[in-house]
Formats: sequence, C-alpha cells, structure tokens
Amino acid sequence: NPTKTIIYGNVLWDGSADHSARELYYGIINPAQNTGIVATGTTLADAYQLPAGQHYGIGTVAVNTGVKLHNVSALPGPCCVIDNEGANTLKIYPGGGGTINGAANITLAAGAIAMLVCCDFATDKWKTI
Repeated sequence: NPTKTIIYGNVLWDGSADHSARELYYGIINPAQNTGIVATGTTLADAYQLPAGQHYGIGTVAVNTGVKLHNVSALPGPCCVIDNEGANTLKIYPGGGGTINGAANITLAAGAIAMLVCCDFATDKWKTI
C-alpha cells in the first residue's frame, strides 16, 4: 500500500532521490544548480561528464568542446536545463552513447539555453523542448 507525503513550501533538491511513494508538492521546487562548469574534450569519450542534477551553467566553452549528460538508468523521468554561458558553441552528448533528437550530439549556441528530456532509458534517447 503506497504512502503519501505532502510537502509545503520550498524544496531544495541536491542530486537525486529515490521516490517509492506518492508525493504532493505545494509551493516552489528549487533544484540545485551546478554552475561554473568548464566544457572539455571534442568527442563523447572526453567531454566533461555532468554530475547528477537538473540545472547546469556552463561558464567556459572553448572551441569544439562539450559536455556529456549524466546517466539516467536509475532516475525517474529525468530532464535537465543547460545554459551555455560561454563564448562558443557547446556540444552536448547523451551520457550512454544514445541520441539527442536522433543525432549523436547537438550544439547549443553561446548564450542559449536548452531543456532536455530522456524519452527512453534503455536506449539513452533524449529530446529537446
């Protein structure tokens, strides 16, 4: 028999959590933001591995560098927001070698923001909104 939790007010998320019950939220949910990230590498193999989370501020983006999304295999309905605060276009790779919008990676222009949602855990299939 599932339990139900009611949470009022603001909730600050830092990382991931196991939710084995129903939860009702009233108020604002404030996910922790990972900021000041430096994009690295030029391929999936050497791109910067993002930690588990939902909001990422990529502060430094050298030419042709990128980030790799976190592993989604254990997270329910993951989505994330990536803010390219750098001076160059950012490459974004799926963490498990899957696809984003049907491609091996996407690019995010300097100053742009993207929201990504994992549509299939088994194949690491992501889409942008």
